[in-house]
Amino acid sequence: MKDRITQMEKDLRSTYALAAIVSKKSEIAADVERYALTELHKATESLNFIALNRAEENKRIHERVHALTQLSSAEEIFWREHSKASAVAQFQDRIQQVHHFFDKCYKVMRVVWKTMFPLNAVPPTLLTLMSEFGNAKKIRDLVLLPANIIVDKLEDSKVPEERGTPQG
Repeated sequence: MKDRITQMEKDLRSTYALAAIVSKKSEIAADVERYALTELHKATESLNFIALNRAEENKRIHERVHALTQLSSAEEIFWREHSKASAVAQFQDRIQQVHHFFDKCYKVMRVVWKTMFPLNAVPPTLLTLMSEFGNAKKIRDLVLLPANIIVDKLEDSKVPEERGTPQG
C-alpha cells in the first residue's frame, strides 16, 4: 500500500509539472499571438496610403470575415474572434489594393515606354521597367540612341558631294 501511495505522489508531481509546462507554453503562445497581431496592425497601418475608399474596404473586409467564419470549423477559434479575423482580412485587402495599384503603374509606364521608344521591346516586369527609368542618364541615353542611329544612317546614305568631303 505504501508503494502505491508513493507511486501516486510521483504521478501527481509529474502531473503538476506537465500542467506547469502546458501553462507556460500557452502563455508563450498567447504572447506570440499578441506580438503577431500587433505587427500585423503596424503593417496594415503602413499601407494606409492605399486605402482610397474606406467604405468599400470595410465592405470587402466584412465579406471576407463572414466567409472565413462560415468556412472555419469549431476547432479554428482564431477565425471565430472577430477582431483577429478582421485584422487579417484588412491586411489581405490592403495587399490586394497595393497589387492593383502596381498593376496600374505598370500599365501606365508601358504606355509611356511605348510612346517614347516605339521600336524597343517593353521590359516584362514593373521592376525592370522602373530600372530603365531609374535615372536621368539612362533615359537620356535611351532617347539619344535612336536619334544617333537615325543620324548615322542619314550620313551613310548621303552621296559624297552632300557630305562635304573632297572628291579624290
